[in-house]
Amino acid sequence: MKPRLLFITVDALGPEILARAKAPVIKRIMEEGLSVQKATSHFPTLTTPMMSTILTGCLPDRHGIECNTRLDIGAGRVRGKLRDLKVATIGDILVENGYSVASVQHFMLEGRAGISYTQTDGANTTEMTDLIAGCMEEFDAVFTIFQAVDAAGHRFGPFHERTLAEVEKIDGAIGRLLEVWKGSEFLLVISSDHSMSYADRASDFSIEEFFASMNLKAAFIGEGESFSNLDIAMLRYPTVPIFLLSERARNLRVEITNRLRNERELWRVYSKEEMESLGNGRYGDIACTLNKGVTTARALVEMGGFGYHGTEGEEGTVIAFQGSMLKSRRIPAARLADIVPTTLRILSIESERKFDGENIWSCDDGR
Repeated sequence: MKPRLLFITVDALGPEILARAKAPVIKRIMEEGLSVQKATSHFPTLTTPMMSTILTGCLPDRHGIECNTRLDIGAGRVRGKLRDLKVATIGDILVENGYSVASVQHFMLEGRAGISYTQTDGANTTEMTDLIAGCMEEFDAVFTIFQAVDAAGHRFGPFHERTLAEVEKIDGAIGRLLEVWKGSEFLLVISSDHSMSYADRASDFSIEEFFASMNLKAAFIGEGESFSNLDIAMLRYPTVPIFLLSERARNLRVEITNRLRNERELWRVYSKEEMESLGNGRYGDIACTLNKGVTTARALVEMGGFGYHGTEGEEGTVIAFQGSMLKSRRIPAARLADIVPTTLRILSIESERKFDGENIWSCDDGR
């Protein structure tokens, strides 16, 4: 009989947050199972592309989801709710191998053939747990995202007591879910998509004014908005994707990149080539991010600061596997893209699909 699968992602559960929280269930799983000492995300540390990587084992250039939203130049607008994956998910592969599959809020599985999908409030841990437990009674493989840590962290900061309290609720929920399949053979996978930083200093840097000084018309564009008559369009993320729309802007690419690198408030500026080397060349023509802990949202700092992610500083994640087929072992390092090939290997499922990640489990790690 094939082992079941419970695949849990906790949005924004970085290792620093987990270390501060009272989370005995998750910490025991990491001690007793196969876990990763230095687990890392990929560029950029945004939810939609990283959830896509967690479910496909591929980086954005392969799976096709480069950001939370997309500047659709052909349509002349910004698109949201990106679900157009170019590759199969692990859910699809399980369906092909005879598994009955359900997803509670793991949104990149929405609309996938053969997968039962339930949309709910991912920040309501109690309601989530009830729905997941119900699915576990009916399906062989259940995927879910708990989003309460991310919601609290954005509002209060990553280490605020309210954020840590949400970790503790989720920890209790996982303990309850493990009881549902107690006595059955199943594999538990726990992951997070990124960690979170705390913004507590306001900056007067304005990238719109920077471009105005070069006589370039630039603006941030929101979902559904048009960007006609602009030289440069940008999306409002901590790592700002910059799109060079006019011929004049494209001709100034090198000068823009070099001048941005001279700005003291910027931590890093990415060229197109650098983003391609990180597996996400479609993120923008150029990208830049402020120094760690700095924001241009002065009003939010005056209200006490807030948590954010989406820059190079939030790459720490959590990756752990537990099951009766596994020995306790700590892997020195792994990436989110390694989760799918490892999960399939542990479940003894062969796939000819190409992954950017690799299996980190050896048969010697089995019982």
